[in-house]
Amino acid sequence: GVPQSSLFETPDLYELKDLGLVVQCIYGLAKHVRGKAEYSHVPELLSATQEAIEASGAIAVPPPSTKNPEKSTTQAADPPAPAISVSATTFPSTPAAIEEAVDATPSPAQTAAPADAAVIDPSIPSMFRQQQKPKEDIGLANQASYNTGNTAQTLDTTVAGGGRGVGFGIDHDLAVKQQEKYDLNEESKAQAWIEGLTGEAFSQGFGEQLKDGATLCKAVNVIKPGSVKKINSSSLAFKQMENVTFFLKACREIGVPQSSLFETPDLYELKDLGLVVQCIYGLAKHVRGKAEYSHVPELLSATQEAIEAGQTA
Repeated sequence: GVPQSSLFETPDLYELKDLGLVVQCIYGLAKHVRGKAEYSHVPELLSATQEAIEASGAIAVPPPSTKNPEKSTTQAADPPAPAISVSATTFPSTPAAIEEAVDATPSPAQTAAPADAAVIDPSIPSMFRQQQKPKEDIGLANQASYNTGNTAQTLDTTVAGGGRGVGFGIDHDLAVKQQEKYDLNEESKAQAWIEGLTGEAFSQGFGEQLKDGATLCKAVNVIKPGSVKKINSSSLAFKQMENVTFFLKACREIGVPQSSLFETPDLYELKDLGLVVQCIYGLAKHVRGKAEYSHVPELLSATQEAIEAGQTA
């Protein structure tokens, strides 16, 4: 019975996007079961705002009822609770106002951000995001150019660690290796190939454009019409991940080998865009030279181009 407005989306917790919504949901669950007989075994959980309101007498929460509704109606009724006057400017007086006050209460993380807080550019795919020092402290020697397809971004190649998608220990080392071997030129060519198929230019970075799966589904439908029967347009995480799954299934049906495919989280969580680029090249390679796919433009990696140039020399 917890209202939808008190719930969070799966990525808010799984990807640690908004833990404030997770905390709000927990308080909402505790508030909903409070005072009900069937949940009498559940301990109370009150926010600071709720505690202040109840301490003032603005809200009186009755204990769980143990009355039997079938008892005689001649039983004396409970005396009415005395009216308590509370200033409307001191405490909220309606449930909606109370909810608004609870939501507006800032968390310690919101009110006490450290002076050296990380500078994160959301336009950079999270697999390349680093938890950086403030920009004025980053030397030019530690910066590298990253082209999203629209604007030039900068990356801190020192990989200080701690940013989401970088982590520590093995995760950190793997992220560094991924970044070192990631070829932005190959990404740019793959992007141009998909734009040529769909007729739509990317409106954001490579990973961010593709992560909802819709663009990939449109591309594979151009290669083989009807491969994806319905493309989800919802902003819900599971619907977007379903699009990515549809694309991968279509690739398998076309004949792309499993070794050339990626896993849904590699794209949706931007864990390994290198595998996504590899898959796009694998798809282009598989349909190349086949009569039924003669309408599909070529896409060759630098290695393939070098091999073919050597064969024709």
